[in-house]
Amino acid sequence: MALGLIIHDIDHFIIKGFKRFPKPPDRPYKLSQALGQLSQRLKKIEIHEIYVTDELFSLPNSSLKVLSPAPWARLEEFSLHYPILSNKVVWRVGSSHSMRHLYLVAARAAREMPRLRIMSIRSHMNQWRARHWHGFRYSYDIEADRARATWASSFGFVPDADVVTAWQKVALKHPFSKKLEVEISDQRRYFDGTSDDESPPHYR
Repeated sequence: MALGLIIHDIDHFIIKGFKRFPKPPDRPYKLSQALGQLSQRLKKIEIHEIYVTDELFSLPNSSLKVLSPAPWARLEEFSLHYPILSNKVVWRVGSSHSMRHLYLVAARAAREMPRLRIMSIRSHMNQWRARHWHGFRYSYDIEADRARATWASSFGFVPDADVVTAWQKVALKHPFSKKLEVEISDQRRYFDGTSDDESPPHYR
């Protein structure tokens, strides 16, 4: 895959798929793996309308991990907007089990991102006379040394204790942060039709 040929550090990388009726790739895990590896050399990555799988957040296999720098040592901003989902893809909008799995694997990776300031994950699914969506945003305010996680959805998703604990561990990776502020909402304020730079007050 051509992405594997990029071996130097890059500050900002954007990849976009088709906005209307994107076709899932035959092997989405291959693209996800390549994007995951590339993200480990970036400061900011934006993935729009691309089918992805867990390999996007895969940790490198290394017996010397303790002696190695964090895999995502440079990454500061991570934005993922994935499209209408099919049964071929692990994460499905409206499935609490699927959403829980997504947030756990994302938190596991985020613990290896010491410079992380923003992680945004959102998706939507259109059906006849219905529209389902979800959004997640993790923000770390450097000046206040305060971390916040917001979950919002059209179907009342509420993260369980394991998911919240996983993101609390992410917050504790920051030098002085002691706790994670959690917000659950049914509002699309920061997840629909806005730039990732349009952050809530004090969480940019």
